[in-house]
Amino acid sequence: MNGEIYDSFEKYNFKKISTHLLARIVYLTHKSIIFICFNL
Repeated sequence: MNGEIYDSFEKYNFKKISTHLLARIVYLTHKSIIFICFNL
């Protein structure tokens, strides 16, 4: 029982972290694209 809870928690945590990283990457690429466009 305890292992199951831990497993689902770990999956949730992984999902949260990967979503956060994805959002960060998208945000940074978006920023750099705007930066490049303004400097052309």
